[in-house]
Order: sequence, then structure tokens, then C-alpha cells
Amino acid sequence: MKKILIAFITGLILLSGCVTQKKCQERYPCTGSTDTVKTSEVVYIPHDSIIRIPGDSSFIEALIECKGNTARLMQIVQYGPGNRISPPKIIIRDNIIRAECIIDSSQIAIRYYEKHVTEFQKTSKTVVVKENYLTGWQWFQVWLGRILFGIIIISLIVFLVRFFIKRYTGIKL
Repeated sequence: MKKILIAFITGLILLSGCVTQKKCQERYPCTGSTDTVKTSEVVYIPHDSIIRIPGDSSFIEALIECKGNTARLMQIVQYGPGNRISPPKIIIRDNIIRAECIIDSSQIAIRYYEKHVTEFQKTSKTVVVKENYLTGWQWFQVWLGRILFGIIIISLIVFLVRFFIKRYTGIKL
């Protein structure tokens, strides 16, 4: 009988060590969590602008020689290239050739876009607030009740086992 009682108590102690998820959450509650979300927003802003280009010119001045009906270039006297200009216009007068090209100031209308990237970081913190929790004294009373209930159940089982052994076997315990 002592071996059965010791085995039963050992089994109860082992079963009391098993912790369910609910009890684990009660013993070690979550204090909160932090979530961070990063987003970026891209905005294109259109702009119109006019770019003014200053005037430009180029020229060439050279000596030519005529033999018979043929005119030929003898010597380049002066040459002035332009920055953004087409080939000069050539004029031959009195055995002198002159080529000129002139560009007045001009304007170019352009459209361009500015890219603006804005990054947002949103952090949300979740705090768990525990309400209606039991005090230490209340926990003591709960566990005391569980222990007493266990003792009552064990006593009832022992009583019933003795009763049935005595009744059906006739052995006195």
C-alpha cells in the first residue's frame, strides 16, 4: 500500500510540473512589441524653362588669283571660327573672297523633371496592460484549494479501494 501511495504522489508531482501555454503566458507575460514600417514616396515635379543662347559668328577671308576664266584661292588672310555655327557663306568680290556666317541670339524652351524621394518610418509600439490580476494572497488561496481538493480525491479513492477490497475479498486492512 505504501508503494502505491508513493507512486501516486510521485505521479502528481510530475504532472504538476507540466505547464500549459496559458499558464506559461500567465507566469511570463509579454511586455509589448514594436513594429517598424518603412515606406518611400517618389514625387516628380515638372519644370518649364527657357535657355537663352548668345549670338555667334564665324568668317574666312582669303586672296584669290584669276588666270584666264578660272579663279583660284591663293592665300587665306584671316579665319575666325564660331562656337555653334554652320559653314560660312562665301562672297567673291574684287579678287577677294569673304565668307561670313552669323547667328543671332536664340532661345530654347525645355521641360525637365525634379525627382524628390521622401522616406517615412512609422514605428508602432504595442504595450500589454494586464487588468484584474490576482494578488499573492489570492494565488495562495487558489493553490491551497487545489491541494485540499487533491487530498480529498485521494482520500476518497483510498476509502473506495479499502471498501471494495474488504467487501469482495474479505481481507481486513
